[in-house]
Amino acid sequence: MIFRYHRPMREYMHGGATRDVLCVGNAVADVTARPIRAIPGKGKLGLIDSIGLFTGGCAVNSGIALARLGMKPTIGTAVGRDGFGEFLLRRLRENRVDLGGAQVVGGFQSSSTVVLVTPDGERSFLHTEGASGAITDRMFPDSLLKKHRILHLSGFFLLPRLDGPPARRLLARAKKLGLTTSFDSCWDPRRRWRLAKMCLPFVDYYLPSIEEAGETFGSRDPRTIAERAFAAGVRKVVVLKRGSKGCYALPRGGSPVELPAFKVKVVDATGAGDCFDGGFLAGILRGFDLRDALRLGNAAGALNVSGPGGFGKLESFAQARRLAGI
Repeated sequence: MIFRYHRPMREYMHGGATRDVLCVGNAVADVTARPIRAIPGKGKLGLIDSIGLFTGGCAVNSGIALARLGMKPTIGTAVGRDGFGEFLLRRLRENRVDLGGAQVVGGFQSSSTVVLVTPDGERSFLHTEGASGAITDRMFPDSLLKKHRILHLSGFFLLPRLDGPPARRLLARAKKLGLTTSFDSCWDPRRRWRLAKMCLPFVDYYLPSIEEAGETFGSRDPRTIAERAFAAGVRKVVVLKRGSKGCYALPRGGSPVELPAFKVKVVDATGAGDCFDGGFLAGILRGFDLRDALRLGNAAGALNVSGPGGFGKLESFAQARRLAGI
């Protein structure tokens, strides 16, 4: 096997950067129940195999994935003064994610989700935003941004004081300071899809699921979505995550790249897209070409769904590289 490794591109080496990725977004305690075949009627009890407490939230999942892939991530988030918050911060420390952008806030419970996982690994969510409602662009001063090569903003639509104009301001500041930017959304239960578009002129890598991007741009066709995203301002690459179908990517002015997902037994798909983001960004930081960065993203996502929780069985860069075949 040939390991295609390239020197990191100079764009990621702006002066003063000592860490790789600042992951801004929500930190969520996931209470995961599996397998769910039916919801008991009122007053009734059903038996399942397991209920577990896991780290979750888009920023946390991507941050831990990056750390396990050998990168130096920092988390930019907020948690409440409660047991869930203590659990999240402890697990981030254990996974070597820097807490330099994290705040413990009063007056909020920590964000949490009940995750209902069906026998095929698909999941439904019951979510309370909690401390995610305390996250604002003012939490991330220029002095913090300048320590990083990439700003990754994720969980958009679940950050009520950051979504929209505040997120645009944060991304604009990052670009002015010379950072590369990446942006992932999530499903919007309030259906404010237009808010994502105002951020895209300051986004280098746009990394939504095809369902989310389809709602944002009014199409189900990957090429049409990508072209509309470029028209809205995306600077470099549109990557559409397609679940079991793999991913589709279109670089600005280039040809599309489509890669299938790796075939693994799906245990729990929670956090798969976030781990893909971590894998893809790790590949970009290591200087991989687009195809290999996508393969590393697919491998990270596949290892995630092979186990329960937000990062599943993802353990190391060497493990993900072997699966990716790069």
